[in-house]
Amino acid sequence: MRSTMLWLTTCVATWCLIAGAEPTPDVIENSIGVRMKLLPAGTFTMGDDTGDAFERPAHRVTLSRPFYMGVYEVTHAQWKRVMNSSPSNPQAADHPVENVDWQEAIAFCEKLSALPEERKQGRVYRLPTEVEWEYACRAGTTTKFSFGDHAANLGEYGWFEKNSPIATQSIATHQVGLKKPNAWGLYDMHGNVREWCNDRPDRYRGDAVTDPSELAEQNLRILRGGSWRDPAGYAKSSYRISTGTWVKGGEIGFRLALSLSGTGPAAAEK
Repeated sequence: MRSTMLWLTTCVATWCLIAGAEPTPDVIENSIGVRMKLLPAGTFTMGDDTGDAFERPAHRVTLSRPFYMGVYEVTHAQWKRVMNSSPSNPQAADHPVENVDWQEAIAFCEKLSALPEERKQGRVYRLPTEVEWEYACRAGTTTKFSFGDHAANLGEYGWFEKNSPIATQSIATHQVGLKKPNAWGLYDMHGNVREWCNDRPDRYRGDAVTDPSELAEQNLRILRGGSWRDPAGYAKSSYRISTGTWVKGGEIGFRLALSLSGTGPAAAEK
């Protein structure tokens, strides 16, 4: 996987030099300290035929454009710099922000995008689509978790109910980036806080699709990744939950996505 990523990065850089453009950086850090990793376009199997009904059927999905994904979940400190508020329970600045609903997460993306430094770079931040989220979480793997099929190893990669006992902690989130990253260098994709996606929920149809994005108006959205209070199964790469856009809690946060064009994800093929 590392050799494939190196090859891709080299090809992109070479093309940019030939075209006279600046190479697209593999990692960027924005004006409030959010680090983002460039992920390649590609095809993967989304869902799990052995999972619950909302995860089935497994199907092939192609993302035709590379995009940036947050290396970490958005932190309390980063939220405060943009929103000048503290929605979360009292916690350290480097813990993920939580207790934010979907609309508030969208408002953060809009206000961050409007900062002078970000406008100068042409960056328009957003929540990842559900497809982008699972693609980023899997990081080229086909197993139930990005590290394999066995939940016994989850404690090395994420915070969930067995290593975040509520009875002994009034603040149950954890500093971002303390656990191992996945193969693409993304942290806390399994556990810590559940993460908002941009999409409304829909049943999988089973057809192979390219750049799907369910953006119809509806007051339900998808949460991914599980949290510090959830059982291991909620942290699987394919596990998905739908809930109202108004829902918030101490286990719900988000991370950012960014299209190279600075606009949005590729439109769904009709």
